[in-house]
Amino acid sequence: MSAAQIAMTLRAYVKGEDVTKYREAGEEYDLTVRLPKSEREWIKQLESVKFINRNGALISFPSVATVVPAYGPVGIARESRQRIVTVDANASGDRPLSAILGDIEERLTQVRFPEGYRYEFGGAEKNRRETFGGLGVALALGILFMYVILGIQFESAVQPLVILTAVPMEVIGAFGLLLLIGMPVSIIAFLGILMLTGIVVSNSILLVDYTNVLRRQGMERQQALVQAGTVRLRPVLMTALATIFAMIPVALGLREGGEMLQPLAVTVIGGLTGSTFLTLLVVPAIYSLGDDLSRLLGFRPVEMLDKFEE
Repeated sequence: MSAAQIAMTLRAYVKGEDVTKYREAGEEYDLTVRLPKSEREWIKQLESVKFINRNGALISFPSVATVVPAYGPVGIARESRQRIVTVDANASGDRPLSAILGDIEERLTQVRFPEGYRYEFGGAEKNRRETFGGLGVALALGILFMYVILGIQFESAVQPLVILTAVPMEVIGAFGLLLLIGMPVSIIAFLGILMLTGIVVSNSILLVDYTNVLRRQGMERQQALVQAGTVRLRPVLMTALATIFAMIPVALGLREGGEMLQPLAVTVIGGLTGSTFLTLLVVPAIYSLGDDLSRLLGFRPVEMLDKFEE
């Protein structure tokens, strides 16, 4: 007899085995056969059971196996045809999940796993990483669509890139404020970055578009940038300050349950503050570099567009 035959027979004796179905009044019931409870309560009782080998002879249990106490898995779980062991844990306290996982990963890097063994995170951490990946794709697609639309509107391949430089300025301000107050980057905070992208880009559009208008009127590039920054400073500040002041109550989290949206408000305040001031400084400089690049590539200068159309 093989070990598998012995194990399956013992399983049938103790747990039982479905042998047939009983039908009555259109209903089916499984019929399970196993030893009576009085003969399977103790391990010693199993030593008296008999097995039937391939030749049909009865074999006693002690002649083929020995009962010894030992530890073994209650169940074997598999994923992708590989055995897995799941270790469950719940986060407690005020520490964010990302910080806790960072400590765990630091400890796991010091463990020498046998060949063929590896670990990966599941549960809330797996969902968090998948969500961040999806939000990253959404941000990338949003920037791509904005580039296409701006390229059509401005009839230029370079100026949309100049306008989109406001997006890194937003990220610097948002992450800078989160780091300053010690708040982790969460999914809600990332949603704030997505929401803020349209606002900061619109401020950059105002600056670049008015600069183009002044240059078409015959003004020199440097003078047009200064003039556009002076004229557009007031509407840009009004838009930024209105949004920032509206987000301050949410960022303070004074009401019950307000801590859920607190990261979003903090991200919007930091990103809008940083992008407002950095855009007024960086976008004109990038505009000049982009204009020089356009001339180098042989594109029409902005101040010649009206003449060309005429």
